[in-house]
Amino acid sequence: MSIENLDFNSIYEKDIQSLYDNGVPEGLYHEYKLEIYGNSDKDKKELLKDISSFANSFGGHLFIGVEEKKRYTPIY
Repeated sequence: MSIENLDFNSIYEKDIQSLYDNGVPEGLYHEYKLEIYGNSDKDKKELLKDISSFANSFGGHLFIGVEEKKRYTPIY
């Protein structure tokens, strides 16, 4: 599931749920934050870092309130 080519107004909860269900990891186009950013300087810097990383690359989506689903990776 990819939402990179969708218009912002065309993204629905089912699209975000599909990303989660399929275990789409954070990366160039996706960043997940379970908690909203706080008001401390450290939190503000983290928000600016996350946004500027998208602005300085290919864009992307910042999902607040969504926890990154860790994929099970067997170790052999």
